[in-house]
Amino acid sequence: MAVNGKRNRKRKAKVPRPNPLHALGATLRDSWQRVPWVRMLTLCTGMAVLLSVYVVTLWLMNRPIEAVVIDGAFDRVSAIQVEDALGMYIQTGFLSADLHAIRRQLRELPWVANANVRRRWPGTIEVSIEEQSPAARWGDAGLLNIDGALFIQNVTHAPAELPLLHGPPGLEHAVAE
Repeated sequence: MAVNGKRNRKRKAKVPRPNPLHALGATLRDSWQRVPWVRMLTLCTGMAVLLSVYVVTLWLMNRPIEAVVIDGAFDRVSAIQVEDALGMYIQTGFLSADLHAIRRQLRELPWVANANVRRRWPGTIEVSIEEQSPAARWGDAGLLNIDGALFIQNVTHAPAELPLLHGPPGLEHAVAE
């Protein structure tokens, strides 16, 4: 049939080409529907609640250090030296205080042979100090402990009753035996 002198043509039906994006979307849609979303959401919520409880508990229990108890027979080490060594550590909280670092710091004091540090609830740090026992004088101004280790190189007053030992530097232990 002609309209306005033109002939109507019958159009060919287009064969739809498969779109790869539609196929990918269908695959993703199917896989997302198979995920147990309620279970995943419950698990994530539970983990968030547990983490929150843990953080809040640590925050509440990490109270300030209220007291430091120093124990030991002090002949050469003073409580002031111990307090100075503990200075930066007691500014932290009860749980966040690094007991190993405190112990290392105390053992670096000249006359300290051993130091034990522990917590006592609710806010006390207990420090127990054991002093070095001099066994011999080393050279002009050094002192050896009972293990033969040189623990002080320049002492101002060495006990005269201690035996006097001499030897090359670094061989204190061998000479003491």
